[in-house]
Amino acid sequence: MFGSKIGARVLNPGLARIAGGALAIFTALIAFSAGGLALWERGEIKALRADISSTREDLALARRHTAILERQLEARLLSAEQHWSATSRQAQSDESAEKRDDHPAFHLTQDEVLLVRSYIKASPSKAAATIGVGGDLRNVGLVPLPAPIVGKAPRLEGGRFTVDRNGAIVISLQHSRVADVVIQPN
Repeated sequence: MFGSKIGARVLNPGLARIAGGALAIFTALIAFSAGGLALWERGEIKALRADISSTREDLALARRHTAILERQLEARLLSAEQHWSATSRQAQSDESAEKRDDHPAFHLTQDEVLLVRSYIKASPSKAAATIGVGGDLRNVGLVPLPAPIVGKAPRLEGGRFTVDRNGAIVISLQHSRVADVVIQPN
């Protein structure tokens, strides 16, 4: 009895048709939704692939520009190093040329010393000498040698002089930044 009632309900053709139609509609909706979702996902994947491709092209371009900039930077650094090295060597040669403490290369004759003393009057003082032969004159005010001295002693042409605190006459030759000759007071 219990079994026959269940069988009768299952076998009811109107109910079975409605359930089958509902099931078919539900399955069709799920299939349609899945298809639409798959199409949408496919479009998203295509867009992502295009973005990745574009990003790879931009990255390759950026790498090329970076390589060019690195080469330019290396060239400029090398140029700056060479310039600094040349400047350093020039400064060293200038300093060594100006240091004449070791071997004073320029001597005045007795007549030239008398000539300089006759035109440049310096009053002797008991102060200690502040400038010696080879001393740096970059921060000292120098005056060109008078024309009569240069006229009678042409090798002093372009020379400049100053008077030391003790009354010594300090002469710097042309293109020199050091004391080439120091004539002590009497």
